[in-house]
Amino acid sequence: MPYNRLHQFTKTILIIAIFLVSFLHLTRGFNDPDFFWHLKTGEWICQNKALQTNDPFAFTTPQTYDSRKHFILTSGWLSQITLFFFYYVSKIPGIIVLRFIIIGLLAYIMIKRKHGDGLLYLGLFIIFLTQLLEAYNTLDRPQTFSFLFFAALLYFLEKIKDDGSSREKTAYFSISILMLFWANMHGGHVLGRVIIVLYILMEGVKFMHPALAPIKREAYRRLLIAGTAGLLASLINPNTYHAMPENFSLSAFMMSSNREYLSIPETFRIFHDYSIFLYWFILSLTVISILINPKKTDITQFAILAGTGYFSFTTMRYIPFFMMTAVPLIGRSFSLLKENLLGWSRAFICCMAIFVSLFFTWDERFNVFNLSSGNWFNNHDITPETAVDFILDNNLKGNMYNHYNYGGYLIWRLAPERKVFIDGRNMYEHIFVQSMIINNALEKEISGMPYWKFNLDIYGIKFIIVPVREPGGEVLTLINALINDKDWAPVFSQSNSMIFVKISQENKDVIRKHEIPRDYLMTKLL
Repeated sequence: MPYNRLHQFTKTILIIAIFLVSFLHLTRGFNDPDFFWHLKTGEWICQNKALQTNDPFAFTTPQTYDSRKHFILTSGWLSQITLFFFYYVSKIPGIIVLRFIIIGLLAYIMIKRKHGDGLLYLGLFIIFLTQLLEAYNTLDRPQTFSFLFFAALLYFLEKIKDDGSSREKTAYFSISILMLFWANMHGGHVLGRVIIVLYILMEGVKFMHPALAPIKREAYRRLLIAGTAGLLASLINPNTYHAMPENFSLSAFMMSSNREYLSIPETFRIFHDYSIFLYWFILSLTVISILINPKKTDITQFAILAGTGYFSFTTMRYIPFFMMTAVPLIGRSFSLLKENLLGWSRAFICCMAIFVSLFFTWDERFNVFNLSSGNWFNNHDITPETAVDFILDNNLKGNMYNHYNYGGYLIWRLAPERKVFIDGRNMYEHIFVQSMIINNALEKEISGMPYWKFNLDIYGIKFIIVPVREPGGEVLTLINALINDKDWAPVFSQSNSMIFVKISQENKDVIRKHEIPRDYLMTKLL
């Protein structure tokens, strides 16, 4: 096959792979409990025409002012409104459309940042896209906007640096607009601030020696003004400059309970996530790129690579930021190889991209049925639909205890009329600890009763909704404790969800109609 025809054929295959990977991953069901409380928050803001100052969804959140609570309530308000707008227009299909818009824009920006050989870069992009969509099946949250804005920020900074002509003045003004939106869509805009400061500092250092290839002074002046304006624009958000310390303090707590905050080795050891190998592949190519062209490695890009690389290794959620920085560098560096080495590199990376797209997309092939069935909520570990229907049909009242994974969906279906005990916002760290005590049915006695039961009494819990089994498959310890406790009656058991109500006068009707024999439940659990 002649070179031109082979080149065009390979390009067509890679483009098909991009669409295949994107379509099948973006039509998956909803697996993120946090999506639901983000959606409900957007609805609440639109209905009340104000930002939340106190938590309207959980009865365990203190009503006193706290900067951390304020950050959680307000840091993503614009993205939450965006989510709700698309839902309001077209329900769940609207959210699916939003997924495609965000990933489509991200793909467009990454392609615009192409350096060097086109086919080689397309292969690298497919590997990046596959890793992103495979590792982050939680694209329906504000964090996704940070991926998009990070790529856009690098694009604008590179435009100002590489071309100071008048035709690139749009990049000059766009940084301010971008940072203004980013600061109101996700707390990750703090990373954008760091990148701007780092960019300005490193480009300034270049003026110390001609060998560092400093940019034109006019371009640097533009970069300095545009970067400063972007930093100032990022302060126009409900948390102003407080966003940075609150973002880091939030991360410190979340590291103990969230998969995204685990290190790379921990993630693979616990979850056996094979998409981690794609990260290692890109990391290896990055190191090779620097070694084969050390004198052509830009110190600004190297500083950003080093920073995002370090954080990506220690905390999984930074992997996309590192890969977005690394892919253009690899493309540029490998394109400088001699023609025969470039040809082999191009062939290897393109073959790798095609293999990766097929391997990681195979398990997603059944997602197309979501489009025809409309059944997007097929993960009963986070969406107890029939259990919530039972609560509404029987008008259960009073304080509710719920499992952490159920919190987001319960907020969407029941709040603010019925408030949750805990949810993915982790508004109050003490409640997370109390939830673990209850879930594990801790027997240590306080005031003559088990610790778990003491907590239920302290918070005035009237009914409980929890999964029978944890995502790992083990029966929730609390289930056995409740079945054997004379003060609680099981009234619902279906689709891995159970509801218990406190035996009291107000619950006598629902107990009479729906109580489930305990012997039957014990047999079922065995």
